[in-house]
Amino acid sequence: MGKRVDCAVNVFGKPLQTELALLSLMRHSGKHIDKIYFTNENAKIGNHNSIKNKLSNIEYYETRYVHWVNPVEIRKIDNEDYRLSIRYQYGWEMSDKDYLFITHNDCSYHGDIVGELLENIGDNVAIGHIGQCWNCPASWTGKCRPEGYRDFRPSLEELSILYNTAEPPEGQVLRPYHLPSFHQTFADNPWPLPECRINEWCVLINLSVSRELTCPRGRVVPFGAILEGGTPILDIGVGWFRGIAHLGHRFKNFPIYKFMNHEAGHPAMFDQKLYEDNERRALAILREEYN
Repeated sequence: MGKRVDCAVNVFGKPLQTELALLSLMRHSGKHIDKIYFTNENAKIGNHNSIKNKLSNIEYYETRYVHWVNPVEIRKIDNEDYRLSIRYQYGWEMSDKDYLFITHNDCSYHGDIVGELLENIGDNVAIGHIGQCWNCPASWTGKCRPEGYRDFRPSLEELSILYNTAEPPEGQVLRPYHLPSFHQTFADNPWPLPECRINEWCVLINLSVSRELTCPRGRVVPFGAILEGGTPILDIGVGWFRGIAHLGHRFKNFPIYKFMNHEAGHPAMFDQKLYEDNERRALAILREEYN
């Protein structure tokens, strides 16, 4: 049968896209997947009975708190209900597998992504798409790339100059981590950079290594935690990525888009037309390909 993994998905609405994400994942990678830990961040948005009835391996959990896009209050992490309301944390703590696959609920899969990630993870703590490089001045200026995130380690002064002088390409945004000054976390250690993480929408994590390093067993903040980062927040996974990297562990960049598509993500929650268009698109695919 080969290696078995569990899957964690965090859900906030998008019932049709959620159904497509999980059915397509199970169609192509189901032979590797045991449980799907389905965390409903807000049970009032969308009805997910259809997918719950179709897949017998779903373990459903409703959070007590809705963190939305607000920073986690570190002092409350020891409160189990509060901590298990952080994205993916329920699956992280409940899984007894060596590997946890995390997916967004607006992805669709057309290949065996889990098998490919298992085959290629090696001794890395996680494998997936590294970096929000479209927002990063180190990427714009050619100083850094996903495969070489370990190589570009600027001083705080160098990072400050980079942020103050780099011109975003058309359509890109410089999130102002440097204004009015970099958060203390970057003063203490400028590397990894503010936009550096392993992107959460499709990633395989070696739990056998990282669960002992990550809260509640270890000191590294939960994978799904958003943190204070100065003027903008530190996005999901950035704090965890930094904490694990500072302990000397490595991450591997992988061409995930050969095996999957990712729709609008978070912006669709603020654009009703985009949200509805994506739901209609998912319904069309469900009808055509999944009867």
